[in-house]
Amino acid sequence: MDKTEEMISLLPLELIKTIIDYLVEADDEDLDCDTSSSSLKAVSLVCRSFVDPSQSRLFATISLRPPPPSSTGYRGRGRQETIFISTRQLKSSIAAFSRMTAASPHLLGYVRRLKLFGSPYPLDPPLPPARHADWLSSQSHHLSTFIPNLAPTMRGFGIYDVDWNKLSPEALDAIISILEFSGLTSLTLKDTTNIPIPVLASCAHLQHFTLQTVGGYGSTVEPPNTWDDAALTWGPPSNHQKSHLISLKLRAENSIINWFSRENCVFDISHLRHLDLLQGGQGFTKIFQACSSSLESFTMTVEINSYPPNNSDAINISSLTKLRKAHFSVYIITVSSRTDDGKSQNSFSWVNELIRQSRMLALEEIILNCAFFEPITPVLPLFSQTDSILARREAFPALRFVTVLLNVCLPQGDVVSEKFNAIETIKMGMPLLSDMGILRFPDGGKPLPACVHVFRTPSLLKYHTQLLTLSGEGSSRWTLTRMGSEKERVGVDREIALLEKKLADVQVWEERVRELEEILSVRAERKEGERESFLCKTRDNSLPMTLCGLQRVYKNTRKSTKEMTYAEGWADAPPPPPVVALEVRVYDGRPRKTEQRHQLHNRPYRLAYVALITAFDQNGGRPQSRKVLPASRRFFTLDKAFRGSPSMGAERRK
Repeated sequence: MDKTEEMISLLPLELIKTIIDYLVEADDEDLDCDTSSSSLKAVSLVCRSFVDPSQSRLFATISLRPPPPSSTGYRGRGRQETIFISTRQLKSSIAAFSRMTAASPHLLGYVRRLKLFGSPYPLDPPLPPARHADWLSSQSHHLSTFIPNLAPTMRGFGIYDVDWNKLSPEALDAIISILEFSGLTSLTLKDTTNIPIPVLASCAHLQHFTLQTVGGYGSTVEPPNTWDDAALTWGPPSNHQKSHLISLKLRAENSIINWFSRENCVFDISHLRHLDLLQGGQGFTKIFQACSSSLESFTMTVEINSYPPNNSDAINISSLTKLRKAHFSVYIITVSSRTDDGKSQNSFSWVNELIRQSRMLALEEIILNCAFFEPITPVLPLFSQTDSILARREAFPALRFVTVLLNVCLPQGDVVSEKFNAIETIKMGMPLLSDMGILRFPDGGKPLPACVHVFRTPSLLKYHTQLLTLSGEGSSRWTLTRMGSEKERVGVDREIALLEKKLADVQVWEERVRELEEILSVRAERKEGERESFLCKTRDNSLPMTLCGLQRVYKNTRKSTKEMTYAEGWADAPPPPPVVALEVRVYDGRPRKTEQRHQLHNRPYRLAYVALITAFDQNGGRPQSRKVLPASRRFFTLDKAFRGSPSMGAERRK
């Protein structure tokens, strides 16, 4: 053990864990799982004290997928597409993980969550499960080697893209044994079909349940049916102890949502604290009623173009006496569409009507995650309605924050015409909440996501969470401000004005270029021994390097007649600033031997190429690259450009 490793090993274990946790959190903010995995692998090699904390986080979640082919085609959104999957982004397979744990059994003690995938592709829409239905069955003998040893530590389990009826008996036994773990508290089923409800009833200690089927706006694939109506009629025995769920996430059809509020459901939702569901039908109304005395937060994704609810099917969220946080995700495509009674037909109006009918005394925060598919200005009346509804202190006395998240999905032309004043538009539409000081726009930090996203408009990507402002006349000064501050008021008009100001400087630079060209075209005769540098006639002693400007004079630069430096003969002249030098090498157009190049001064007009060595550094080192210019673009000839140079020979100096 070297001295550095010995010093690191003296750190307390709590401090080492804090360092690794900070590293994982920093990588999670970048949303790059590969980066997090690589960082943990690297930090585990620091010393022995870092091995256990690093491995405990590296193997906390294991995802097992079938190996993908090099490419595959699938039909999605009405057209045939080809997806190329990088194997670098996928976790180890069941066989590889089995071999790893057999060699290092202690790794199984770090596993907290296990995910089994029936398809190698995290796609939306997914591939048919039948394409890879036999993969889990073929790997069932590997599952049995490590699953029994996961029972003491594993807390979460997920099944993705699996058809229960297609699995072999050995694979079914392995999965059922996991569901019967006494420590299993979290279960996720995504696109998993035909799983028997009695199997779910065996999860006696389940607290977190996620049921999700892929499908949505623009999808041409019918989402898989998790259970049919006959399966939902099964009921547990009278002495069965139901799992008391704390959190529930539902992305499923209405029949399943209704099942959670029935008596024959295998889960007890009366103690539910967190609810995440997709609006639709009557089922979620009954779920709210079942957990009205315990629910603390809910997230609702409202369907596109939902009608405002009437009195018969409205959600009574006023009964949620402990609700402190409400999160609504709405989509607005067509604001102009109306119902028969003249009301707007979109999900934002649905949310406004829902909140208007509610009275929540414990509510502290409302989050509006709005996705716009049209300019924001026509939506201003909807924000004004939200402002007047939430400003009622008698209905929301504990309200402290109203957070607005924006996802703007517009073509580039529409964004420019709208001037992209999203934040200012919403502020103008919600003056009451702004005056109360509870309206806020997040800056992209934790725990809220970025405020504004612009799609299909790469030129306006700076509007994501921060604004990059360029200022100053002819300078490169810049400022970076966060969205929501007073300094972010930079619209397209101001940006156009700045661009016009920069374009006005083009004439100045064109005049400068013409001046430099005139200086380079000077053919005045120079007397022998003249020490005035040619570049002293320029305004700032600087020329573009591609114009063969010489900006520093070096002594002893003459090495041979084939390396002729323009400044030779004025080696004692003081070097003008800035400190940069160029060397000119002159070659004949045809490949010639070294001794023939010594006679180059005898053929002054046969110059074909001028090779420009790009620059010297301040220590006189040679650069590694050079640029060869054709004869049509050369700037000097031997009889004029190098006249007076000692390296040209006696006859040339005459």
